[in-house]
Amino acid sequence: MNTLTKTLLFIIIIETATLLWFAYDRTVQSIDNRQLTENLEKKIDEKDAVQLELQNMLEQYESIKTNNQTLNQKLEKEQERIIELMTKLKSVKRNELYKIKELQKEAETLRNIMKSYVKQIDSLNTRNKILINTNRDITQRYELEKDEKNNLIVQRDSLTNKVKQAAILETSGINILALNKKGKETSKAKKLTKFKACFTLEDNIIARRGTKNVYIRIAGPDNMILRNDESGFFMFNGKEIAYSAKRVILYNGDDMNVCMYWLNNLEQPGGNYSLDIFVDGYNIGKKTIKLK
Repeated sequence: MNTLTKTLLFIIIIETATLLWFAYDRTVQSIDNRQLTENLEKKIDEKDAVQLELQNMLEQYESIKTNNQTLNQKLEKEQERIIELMTKLKSVKRNELYKIKELQKEAETLRNIMKSYVKQIDSLNTRNKILINTNRDITQRYELEKDEKNNLIVQRDSLTNKVKQAAILETSGINILALNKKGKETSKAKKLTKFKACFTLEDNIIARRGTKNVYIRIAGPDNMILRNDESGFFMFNGKEIAYSAKRVILYNGDDMNVCMYWLNNLEQPGGNYSLDIFVDGYNIGKKTIKLK
């Protein structure tokens, strides 16, 4: 074998080795790229899964509000924690799998907390079960008279009206007194310095608990509403009407005695004076007093 042949053979061997190396390198790169893509997709899926879990929890918290203000405050606090966690998740990069795992654990903790609140709320829903049972009874009664579609319509409207009516507060023991400057009762209009209106808001298991505005309107013999510097206006049946006095109360569903005063700053004429009491947009009591 001459020198030229040896040289050519050496060149062929080198080129073949080079080609084999490039082929091997491209194969390794392809495998690495595929693994990288799969890992990235896995991280993307896990981040999206945590995001979806947090969003679902946030929506579920919105659906489990109660009339218990203390419990509502706790639910709102957990919602704030979820929103804070969602904010953290947004700042986490797709490839930071360990951070996603940490947030995933926190999300699971929040899920368990929510489950405990759901159990608490279930124990507070006894009153709702009574309404549900009433709803079933009404459905059965109307199904005997009408077809299913009409029955459902009647049932819905009937139950809604009953609940609304049942939630209206009622009063008892309404009394209105005319007082003189010594705070004693008087029957003479010229000695009137203030009216004192007292009544009882009766217990109601359906009515909304919490703060309520109580308004009284006192009309004079000329049917004009008595007002002073503390009087104002409120909405009733879609209209703004004047009130004589207002008081903010905290109603808890039990009987509640209420007294309200209207200070007189002008001399009033003799005649009939009528009292009207308003709570939650309803006129819930009336009383009349006659002054000489």
